[in-house]
Amino acid sequence: MNSKSLLNINVVNGVLNISIGIDALKTSIESGELDVSAGGDFVINDLELFVVDFTHELRSESEIGTTVVHKMFDMAALKSLENGGAGCDVLSDESK
Repeated sequence: MNSKSLLNINVVNGVLNISIGIDALKTSIESGELDVSAGGDFVINDLELFVVDFTHELRSESEIGTTVVHKMFDMAALKSLENGGAGCDVLSDESK
């Protein structure tokens, strides 16, 4: 794995691993659909500095203890359910 490594997601020994090289992350963010309300394109001028702040934001907890990573997991679980839900289901209030 190096700084140009593309997004890699796997499960090894019961651990979910999500990794991406920082150069690939920069390319992904700058070429993505990030909505910058001030207008213009999102540009990363100092990758090393940005990554420090970016990882801080990934770990930063809301008032209820969730992070943007938790929200990403929730979104992926919902998409999984919407696409057939292998291995998951929705319990009604009565069956809880």
